[in-house]
Amino acid sequence: CALPILVQVANYPTQTPFIATDVEKDRQALATFFQQQGYFQSDVKAEVKVDSQHGLANIVFHVTLAHQAKFGVIDIVDTTPEDAAALAHSLQTLLARARGSAIRPGHTYHYSTLTKAIQYLQSQLQKQGRLGAQVKLAGAQYHADTNRADIHFSVDPGPKTAVAIEGA
Repeated sequence: CALPILVQVANYPTQTPFIATDVEKDRQALATFFQQQGYFQSDVKAEVKVDSQHGLANIVFHVTLAHQAKFGVIDIVDTTPEDAAALAHSLQTLLARARGSAIRPGHTYHYSTLTKAIQYLQSQLQKQGRLGAQVKLAGAQYHADTNRADIHFSVDPGPKTAVAIEGA
């Protein structure tokens, strides 16, 4: 990961009074960020190095990432079983692969793929006339024994909308 992104995630302000709870909050933010990126077994430890001569406290985060997870199964809830199966299948098609939104079991977990998958599912529902459809990532359930994360989407398909244009 790029260092500027990690600095933004930790978001510890410079030249402010040292507050231990802020360090812990930033440690947790980094751990959450790494989990979102697929490093579910990451370990983040904070170390405070005090420079008493200059009255400074430097914060060092030690990170161990382990292995990046792979995608597991896709679970789509809050819609009919038929729609859920069709939407899950659509995320494994060649078109989904071409758009970078394919979620295939055993392939490397990427948060950017999940973001694209949400947009892809949304567009699939809109093509069916479901203009008010809402797709949300409900979470990922990590299985340490297989190093895979099952992906859970919540889909509110909304009503079918028909648009007709008449006259000129």
